[in-house]
Amino acid sequence: MRRITGVLCALVVAFSWTAGHAENILDNPDFDTDLSSWSCSSGDGVALWDSRDVDAASGSGSVQIDNNAPSANAKVSCVQCVPVVEGDPYRLSAWVYFADEGSFTLDGSARIQIAFSDDAACTGVVGWGDVATLDAAPGNANTWVPTATPWNVAPSGTTHVAAILVSWADVQDNTTRTHFDAAVLDAFFARADEIVRVAVKLGDAE
Repeated sequence: MRRITGVLCALVVAFSWTAGHAENILDNPDFDTDLSSWSCSSGDGVALWDSRDVDAASGSGSVQIDNNAPSANAKVSCVQCVPVVEGDPYRLSAWVYFADEGSFTLDGSARIQIAFSDDAACTGVVGWGDVATLDAAPGNANTWVPTATPWNVAPSGTTHVAAILVSWADVQDNTTRTHFDAAVLDAFFARADEIVRVAVKLGDAE
């Protein structure tokens, strides 16, 4: 009998995946000296820069929104539009301060949300992300409280995202004062870091 020795090598490809967060893609997310890069609405109230800062940092500040509540559900918002990649998940977070002082009440909420757009001005919306709502309850007053939206995947056709910070009034004529600071818009991604090729000896055959 003739003995035949054979070695068969198979190529095994193994992917090492790394998940991570992209850097904050917002401009002026900490409102260091002004509201540059943000567009803030008026009519139901006013948005301006204030020196109150989440880190109590000298020379930095936040956006202060006074909602005059001319009607229930009145809102004042600040928006920033930035380029993104369709198919990637995005999340918006921020720190919120409700001022319970003077004539300002706690009859409202802070809401943050992202809107997916197909243009550089974020005027055309192709999808909305989930809203994160933080009520101006006594336990949230006169202190900084974090809030964040869930991860939302940019739908097909998305080229930009609008990051939206909103002061929402619940009761007509009950003015509220809300600060936003340290806003973060980041992406979640996964990539193949390396490919491992392994030669496998399957055995001998008679």
